[in-house]
Amino acid sequence: MKICVVTIYRNENVGSVLQAYAMQSVLSENNATVVFHKNIASSHTLYKLLRRIAGAILKLRFNTIHPKVYKFLKFSQIQKSVIEVSAKKLLNLKIDCYILGSDVIWDLSVKRPSYY
Repeated sequence: MKICVVTIYRNENVGSVLQAYAMQSVLSENNATVVFHKNIASSHTLYKLLRRIAGAILKLRFNTIHPKVYKFLKFSQIQKSVIEVSAKKLLNLKIDCYILGSDVIWDLSVKRPSYY
């Protein structure tokens, strides 16, 4: 069975990333092929990390730079384990089931990430 999960997972929220990873792991252990619909918008970007570091330097808070870089690298490592697929590639996969997750995708007051 091929399953596509549509949820918010590309951000620096420990719960969302670990939930996505855990869901992928459990479904895969039960012989499902699991992919995540790739959302383009992300709070986890090198640009945003550099802005955080620049802000820390301007405020002379040098002791906060290492934790920011460490967190960025750890999240990058975890996110690489989540299998992402763009909308174009999804068309060719013949998905059997879609799982719509995260309360955020249902909240109309929250700015949506871009899906392509």
